[in-house]
Amino acid sequence: MDFFENVGRNILVVLKQQGSSQSSLAEKIGVSRQVMQKIIKGKKAINALEISKIAEVLGVSVETLTQETTKTQEEDQVVMFMGSIKNEHVKEKFDFLNVIMEEIVHMEDDLNE
Repeated sequence: MDFFENVGRNILVVLKQQGSSQSSLAEKIGVSRQVMQKIIKGKKAINALEISKIAEVLGVSVETLTQETTKTQEEDQVVMFMGSIKNEHVKEKFDFLNVIMEEIVHMEDDLNE
């Protein structure tokens, strides 16, 4: 796992711990949901200033976001009971479903406000 994927995973862990969404974080730091998804997946390179801003919004240290994670820390708890997913195509499908589920929850939150 490269540095940006690691940072993205750590951001996702903090969001889950705080019960917050990627969309909410995106809004707070002034980026689109699509950009936030790329950050979370490690597909967008971010600089130290951006990491610092995300850490500040999340209320955690930069070190929390940049620390190296292990394989078990990065696995999504929703699919953890199934064991690790080795097939990259299947993993991409689960990641896509996870994004869709998060969007549905976000839409429900918007409707309930």
